[in-house]
Amino acid sequence: MYSLEIIKDLNKIKEMPNKWDSLIEKSGSLPLFLSYDWIINWLNEMGADVKPYVVIVKESEKITGILPLVIKKSVFINKLEFIGSSESDYLDFIIEKGKEKTVIQYVLNELQKDNTWDICELVNLREDSCNIEILEELLKTGGYASKKIKNWDAECPYLNIEGSWDDYLNKKKKKARYNLKREVRLLEELGNLEFKKITEIKEIERILPELFEIYNNRWKRYYTGSSLNDYKKRRFYRLLAVKYQQKNWLSLSVMKLNGKIVSFALSFIYKNKYYFYMPSYDVKYSKYSPGTIMVYYLLKEAHDNKIEVYDFMKGNETYKKRWANDFIRCFNISFANKCVKSRMLFRIYIFSMNVKQGLRKAVVARHILGNILNIINEIKTRYFSYVPPEAVWHISLKEKKAEKNTIREIYKYNKVLRYGREALLKYFDSVNINIGDEMLLPSYLCGSITHEIKKRGIVVEYYKIKDNFMVDIEDIKLKINHKKALLVIHYFGFPQNIESIKEICRNNNVLLIEDCAHSLFSKYNDRYLGTFGDSGIFSLRKTLPVYEGSILLENNKSVFKDEDSTVTRKYASVNKVSMFSMITKYFEYCTGISPRPIFLKNENMRRKYIMNNENIQIEDNRGISGFTQIILDKVDAVKVINKRRENYMFYLQNIIKTDKIIIPFNELPEGICPIGFPVLAENRNTIRKKLLNYGINLRTYWDYLPEDIKEDEFPVSHNLSKKIIILPVHQDLKFKHIQKVIEKINNEIFNC
Repeated sequence: MYSLEIIKDLNKIKEMPNKWDSLIEKSGSLPLFLSYDWIINWLNEMGADVKPYVVIVKESEKITGILPLVIKKSVFINKLEFIGSSESDYLDFIIEKGKEKTVIQYVLNELQKDNTWDICELVNLREDSCNIEILEELLKTGGYASKKIKNWDAECPYLNIEGSWDDYLNKKKKKARYNLKREVRLLEELGNLEFKKITEIKEIERILPELFEIYNNRWKRYYTGSSLNDYKKRRFYRLLAVKYQQKNWLSLSVMKLNGKIVSFALSFIYKNKYYFYMPSYDVKYSKYSPGTIMVYYLLKEAHDNKIEVYDFMKGNETYKKRWANDFIRCFNISFANKCVKSRMLFRIYIFSMNVKQGLRKAVVARHILGNILNIINEIKTRYFSYVPPEAVWHISLKEKKAEKNTIREIYKYNKVLRYGREALLKYFDSVNINIGDEMLLPSYLCGSITHEIKKRGIVVEYYKIKDNFMVDIEDIKLKINHKKALLVIHYFGFPQNIESIKEICRNNNVLLIEDCAHSLFSKYNDRYLGTFGDSGIFSLRKTLPVYEGSILLENNKSVFKDEDSTVTRKYASVNKVSMFSMITKYFEYCTGISPRPIFLKNENMRRKYIMNNENIQIEDNRGISGFTQIILDKVDAVKVINKRRENYMFYLQNIIKTDKIIIPFNELPEGICPIGFPVLAENRNTIRKKLLNYGINLRTYWDYLPEDIKEDEFPVSHNLSKKIIILPVHQDLKFKHIQKVIEKINNEIFNC
């Protein structure tokens, strides 16, 4: 007696790892892309836009079949598909051997009773799977609208290994052998060429960020794009690599030239078969064919280790056919629910898939569309790039005298970049903070910072923050051992206990980095923040009316690499202007009406913007534009400071004090230039949404913490993140504007 259960709760899936993997063994399906570890990590890291739809078939309470599906909902179509289909080369049902037809027939009968899905698309089914033939037959006899499509990269080449490596090479044509030896020789002439297997888990974790960057740079301009273009996918592969190494399924190989990685292959080994999954190479060395040479070494190793099959997997690239002696095809099978609406949508869907397949086959079209997609991705992050030819800043700072009270006169900085993240990475380069180094960060910070640090392969640990936004000195003392650097944030313009922190860092030989993104112009004991530590990093656009700009102060010259730090490097500047901001601000100026609250009411839109901001690509050696420099040279810092302080004091004097709202900084000491007026409110989200109706958009800094800052370990940080609101004190605001904000805040606090 069969029964069926559809699991839509991720927690229920987490209860069945042993049963899941046990059925895979009984089914004979390849577990690499179907294992419990693959499935659960994919759902955890990349399943935000889909819902689990895992079909479990039982025979007398014993699981005999699993269909690992998700449902992806859009405006018009609700589609069933395999879990992780875009990252998986080979997929299939998990069904106990001998029961395939019975289970598939039962599943189809039950699925047609569910009207929550329109189309089921099953991709990357190998032709040697018995489930393809069974499914095709049952769909035909059942009267389903269905389509079997051969993938655009359907032919998966592989090499049946027989005999020795020399025997294999001797079967190649003489010219092919000559070209191969020549390619190896040309690369070896550049220096020391080394082929290495990475097996230690710590080393795997340290080296993966560098490999991800190589892969991303290789594929980012193709229509197919890079599978590593965001931090969630990178984290998925990092977690999976550790799991599969523990199972002895992972094979991670790198090829180094003079110590620099020029090629790598992240692959799998299962039952004496090698699966060539994710290879790539440094595009700077493409003319030396590093990818070909990597395959040469891997195949030689496979022969030496008596591997039976070397599977090049999906993708019928020419270089794979050069090595392989056979191939296997993969197919997609799609079918529609039996209702009329689903059948109509199915026709449209198949047409769109045919168009997409055709575009993917055309290499030139892939390049062109890849470049178009790059432009679209820029627009998605709300930025548009252009070069102002007559205003690019190519002059050194000494060539132009700074006017009185300007930012250049105050900080006498020598490095200006576009983003604070770029300044931080430039500092890492200066002091040799590299892969594997450990760094201590506050547990209350922006995710974009940790994203860039982890991409570098730097090991991160967090220290506690108190409920008044001050650092927990004792927690720093406990965790500072073996750290290369410590980052401290002066929140909202108010200084930390910087002298005590500096003393701890000095005693432990740790570099101190001051994050002054919130504290431009702020002082402590009549000394500017950012000048106490080994370096100071500032974000100009959080305080001044510019679209770009960050400053890197290098205070301790003894720790830097030798370089000319007296003048600004001649960066080829690109001005990144927010089109959305420019259009809406002009509209606001003309009409006094702001459309932004309409968009910002949507929490999903806000979250997507924040995530897109984290994924902005950082480019080396990019400075600020001449337009920004002109603005910076015209800004009177004293006027900015005085007006921001006046606006802050206006809040202090007029906002109603209740138990529903907490003001963390009840005083404004001399020397502080606040970035805003922070308050903590129990009903923060409700207040924010209501004020948006009045055209008042309140910042948070930050309502989304990095995911590895766990609430059970850092409850104070999460509490601050859930309650923080930043009321505006911008220098262009007059008291009448602030009075309006205060009135609405006071009203909403009492009504919530």
